[in-house]
Amino acid sequence: MEIAKAMSPETLQAALKPEDSSALATFLREFYLVTLDDSGRAIINTISLAFLGVLILRSAYSLIKTDWPETYTDTETRAQEHIRANPIRTYVIFRGGPVFLVSVFISVCVDRAGGDPWWGLWLMIGTYLVWTTGKACFEVVRKPRHPNWTMLLIYHLLSVIVVLASGVTAVAIRSLFAPIVPDSRELLISIWAGIFAALLAGVTRQILAPQRLEGHQVVVALRKDIGTEAWSYIRASTASDQLMQNFVLAHVLAEAQQRPRWFRRLERFGGRIWGSGTYGVAQVAADRPISDKESIDLLVERLDNEWVRYSIESGAYSREFNDVCLELNNDAVHASRVQSFYSTIAEMRETGTLPC
Repeated sequence: MEIAKAMSPETLQAALKPEDSSALATFLREFYLVTLDDSGRAIINTISLAFLGVLILRSAYSLIKTDWPETYTDTETRAQEHIRANPIRTYVIFRGGPVFLVSVFISVCVDRAGGDPWWGLWLMIGTYLVWTTGKACFEVVRKPRHPNWTMLLIYHLLSVIVVLASGVTAVAIRSLFAPIVPDSRELLISIWAGIFAALLAGVTRQILAPQRLEGHQVVVALRKDIGTEAWSYIRASTASDQLMQNFVLAHVLAEAQQRPRWFRRLERFGGRIWGSGTYGVAQVAADRPISDKESIDLLVERLDNEWVRYSIESGAYSREFNDVCLELNNDAVHASRVQSFYSTIAEMRETGTLPC
């Protein structure tokens, strides 16, 4: 009711004085107060609050931005390791939580301003999805396409479903949260409090930065993602050639860092429909979904030649070593990850800390 009163003709006439207004402000004031009727003002209020919601969502996600799904997850900090271990819960909270909160806030405000909360929701969610997910889908499908563009489209489709479900749920139960949504005066105070809280949070974030995982800890974390069975299978199938074993482990670690277990399962599921793709912990190309062990066998078979052995023996940062990495995955960033993991594995082997 407070917001509706704040936007009523009487309130605005008292607040906006012609002598203090520019020509444009005067025109807008007269248009809103005189030209528009109550239904027209309700439409304007609905549209304005819906676009405010879009801006809030856009700003919120810019602050908590991740590289999903292009890099899916990383393992640089303990927090990121937790995300890998709980992907579904994290995904739903990340994609649905902010949308739910903003939808509750905007729908209650639209109600108080005499607008239609459902129209406000569809306008807010539609604009937000076109601005974000729609743009992302266009980047995925346009040439040159991402190697896993079909999986990325599935990811974006899931995002749309989660966002819509969160928004609809929020509007449907908005009356339960209306008492805790502040009125216009309290809202202004809350905004100022929020600004100071954001500044404090920024300082705190710098002071209490998440604990970073070091090289050996990253290997241990990714080994859990790869699984004991697959890790042991690599050790057993390359037991006669230590350097080859180091390289295979480094390659698999680099691939697992980019495609965690949950995403590899999604690839296998999609492969039942599309057929060819890259599968397993080794991410080997195949005409059909294959198991982790099969992908390891194919990788070892592909690497079983004198040129590869010579390249590995040349050292992790040699041109030949880099060429082998690029032949397996034509991505310079991936090659640098393999080189880093190869060096880390060699150090762990020397110190006796390499997982069995």
